[in-house]
Amino acid sequence: MTNLPIDDLAAAVEKLDWCALRWKVEVFHKVMKSGCRAEGARLQTAEQLVKLLALITVVS
Repeated sequence: MTNLPIDDLAAAVEKLDWCALRWKVEVFHKVMKSGCRAEGARLQTAEQLVKLLALITVVS
């Protein structure tokens, strides 16, 4: 999981929390790419991208 030193229980719990957050990010991206088909959107402007990401963030 990590190559960072773990000297006590608090450090171990911290690293486990990081791992748990990583999986939330993975699921978010999966929903964004597969469920919302974000990669298929053919946007022309940054404004369109911001609006799409705002919507997908709520859905994901």
